[in-house]
Amino acid sequence: MTQLECLHNTKQWQDAFPGNGRPYDAANIFINNRRLTQPTIFPNLSYPGLTSNDHSYLAHFTNHVAHILPTSTETIMSVLNGSYLARYAAMAISAANLANLRGTFVYDSPLQIGYSWIPDSRHRFRSLAYAGKALEIATDCRSTDISTLLAAHLMLTFVELELGSFEGLRYYISTVDGLVYNTHSQLLREKHGPEILCGLFDARSVQKFVAGPIGPPSTRELMMNQFWQTLEIRMPIKPDVAQSLGCEMAIILERLCLLTTMQHHLSTPSRMQYIVMKQLSDYLNTLYPTNRNEYISKDQLVSAYQECLGDMTGIREQVLCLPAPPGVPLLSNEGSQYTSVTDLDKIKPISAEENEPLRFDSHRESMVAADYAWCRILCDESIVLGITNPSGGPLSPISPNASHWMDVLVRIARGIDISECSTKNIYRRGICGMLLHSAIRCGTTNTIDVLEDILDRLISNGSAWEDCMFSNTPSVSTVRAVQRQLEQGRSILMVSSLDENVNPRTTIMSNRMVRTLILHGWEADGRTFDETLHLDDFATALGTKS
Repeated sequence: MTQLECLHNTKQWQDAFPGNGRPYDAANIFINNRRLTQPTIFPNLSYPGLTSNDHSYLAHFTNHVAHILPTSTETIMSVLNGSYLARYAAMAISAANLANLRGTFVYDSPLQIGYSWIPDSRHRFRSLAYAGKALEIATDCRSTDISTLLAAHLMLTFVELELGSFEGLRYYISTVDGLVYNTHSQLLREKHGPEILCGLFDARSVQKFVAGPIGPPSTRELMMNQFWQTLEIRMPIKPDVAQSLGCEMAIILERLCLLTTMQHHLSTPSRMQYIVMKQLSDYLNTLYPTNRNEYISKDQLVSAYQECLGDMTGIREQVLCLPAPPGVPLLSNEGSQYTSVTDLDKIKPISAEENEPLRFDSHRESMVAADYAWCRILCDESIVLGITNPSGGPLSPISPNASHWMDVLVRIARGIDISECSTKNIYRRGICGMLLHSAIRCGTTNTIDVLEDILDRLISNGSAWEDCMFSNTPSVSTVRAVQRQLEQGRSILMVSSLDENVNPRTTIMSNRMVRTLILHGWEADGRTFDETLHLDDFATALGTKS
C-alpha cells in the first residue's frame, strides 16, 4: 500500500486544511531572488468552493508544474478544467513539488555521520491530503473519461516520486500498466488520449529506472514491456523513446555489474561485496541470493550473463534504428555495427568547431538530444567489455562510437541552460545523472570536470536536486571521489553510500545517506579492488545544520 493510500484510508485528509494562516503565494516562487517561473494566466480556474490555499496550489501548478510534466501544457490544462479528480491530483503534485522546493538537508545526529532530505512538512501534508481525496474520487470512475483518469494517475505517480516510497512507486507503475492495458484502444480514440498516453510512456521509463529492481524482470513485467513496445508503434504522438531505451539499458548494465561482482564474490569471497549486496537486497530480485549462506552457482551466473547480453542486443538494435534528433552531429563513419577499438587511429582529431557547445531552441530539445547521446553511449559494446572482461594491462580505451557520443553529450551539457535544469528536470533523467553514469562506464575524467562545473552552477542557483535521484550538493564529494578512482585507471562496478539495508517502504528522496563511500571494481591491471572512502569534504559542501 502506498503512502497516499495509507493517508486516505485513515481519513487524515479531512484535517489537512486548517483554514487559517496566510495562504502560500505559489504563483511567485523565488530561488536566490530569481523567479522560478513567469506567471501564466489560464481562464476558467476560478472554481467555486475552493480555499485560498487551493487556489495558490493551482496557481503553482499552472505556472510551473504543468510545464514540466511529460505532456503538453495545453492538454493537461484542458483535462484539469471540469474534473474534480484531475483538480485534486493537480493540487497534490503542486504541493509535493513545493514540499521539496522548500525542503532541506539535515544531519541525523550531533556526530554528523549521516544526513537526510526533509521536505517542507506543511506542503507535504497537504499534498498527501489532496492525493487521498483524488484517490477517493478515483474509486468511482464511472462518470470519468479514461483520459482524465489516467492523467490523474500520471500526476499521482509523480507525487509518489516526490514524497513516496520505492514500493509505492512500483505499485503505481503496475496500476497504470493495468489501466492502459485494458483501455488503450479507447484511449487512442479520445481527444486527449494520445497525448496522455505519450506522457505515460515517458513517465514510465524514468519511474521504472528509479523504482527498480535491477534484477531480472518478472513474467508480468516482461509482458507489460512488450505491450508498451507494441503500443508505441501505434501512438500518433511519438514519445521520447531514446530516454526509455537509455533507462532500460542503464538498468541492464547495473545488473551486469552486479553479476560481475557476484562472480568475484564466488571466486574470492569479500565481506565488503556481501555488505553492499545485502544493503541492496530489496532493490534486487530474489533470483540473486544475498544471504551469506546462499551462493549463486557458476551455471546460474552464466545463464544470467547470457540473459543480460541477449536483452542488450535487443535494445541495441532498437537504438541503432532511432533517427538522431535534429542538430545532433553524427560520426563520419556512422553505421549500425560496433567499431573496434583498433580503429582509434582512423578517427580524425576534433576540430575547434566540433568542440563548441551544442545549443538548441528549447530546453526540451536539449534534453531529448542528451537522451539520444546517452543511450548511444550505453549501448556500445566497449562498455560491456569494460564491465566483464578488462585487459590484463591498462584498460582499453572506449570505442570511437562511444567516444563520439560522449563528446556530443559533453557538448550538449556545456551548452545547456543550467537555470532550466534546476527547475525542469525533476520528473525526467537529468543531465548530471547522465554525465556521471557515462563517466563511470567509459572511465573518462574530463566528463567529471564538466559535471563539477554544472554542479557548481546548479548549487549557485539554489537548486537542491536536478532530478529525484541526483541531489546536487551532497553529490559534489561523491563525484570527486569517483574522479580520483578513474584517474587511477580503475573501473567502478558498484558504489554505495548507504550504511544500512535499503527499505523499499522508505521515501525515495529521503533515504538516509552517510559520509562513507563503498566501492568495488577492476584495477587498471585487471585485478579486483574493494575500498571504503570517507568523504571528508562533505560537511563543507553540504553546509546544513543538524
